[in-house]
Amino acid sequence: MKTVQYYLQTVDRKRLLHDLSYDYISDPLHLLEMPERSIQEIRDAYENAINELIEQLLEMTVQPSSTRVLLLYDIINSGGREYGLELCDFGELEKDINAPGYAFEFTNRVDALGFLVADNRLTQDNIYYLLAEFIKEITFFGISEQDHSKHINDVIKRLDKANEEIKQGKTIPAEKMFAEFREKYGLPEPEKDSRQDELKIKVFEAENAFIQYSRTRERKRVLRNYKAAKEEYVKKTT
Repeated sequence: MKTVQYYLQTVDRKRLLHDLSYDYISDPLHLLEMPERSIQEIRDAYENAINELIEQLLEMTVQPSSTRVLLLYDIINSGGREYGLELCDFGELEKDINAPGYAFEFTNRVDALGFLVADNRLTQDNIYYLLAEFIKEITFFGISEQDHSKHINDVIKRLDKANEEIKQGKTIPAEKMFAEFREKYGLPEPEKDSRQDELKIKVFEAENAFIQYSRTRERKRVLRNYKAAKEEYVKKTT
């Protein structure tokens, strides 16, 4: 298995940037936050910033991880097919195939670049999707390294403050939070329909069952490949 950095070096950069910028401008929040700029201006600025970031990532000296692997699994999301990305640990999967997966937005970027990429067919067939999701994850708190570090520190401080407020009972109901969000951006109030809500729950339950099956299947495949590679390595070195 190869590292994330290896795939960033070998894929078509223009295609990757196109996929990333399409996702970026498809998020209405980004457009609402920059009403004075055209969609093309927003897209060009984003692609230039990400391209510069990738150049920096490729210059880093990376140590391949011996235990951490990224893989994709199928998702059926309200009628559309998508993929989920997760970070797994081989040692944990060997003990429990349902071991927790990990997010990595707080991970040091040079360490994240050393994550292995599963050689499962699903992951390899959708390598651009994986790399796009990887870039979005490591830029969740900012594209530049300085912004990234600053935002992480800010988030940690906010989480500590929020934790204290929760202990003190200073919480805001989710309904109120969403109502304030809709008011801020002038979004319409959703229609209430109890029967539709009941059917939606059934859809979610079916989707979750599908996701759990696909997630477990891909974990078993990557673990099988990992064990086979270890056995082959032992044979060659003994």
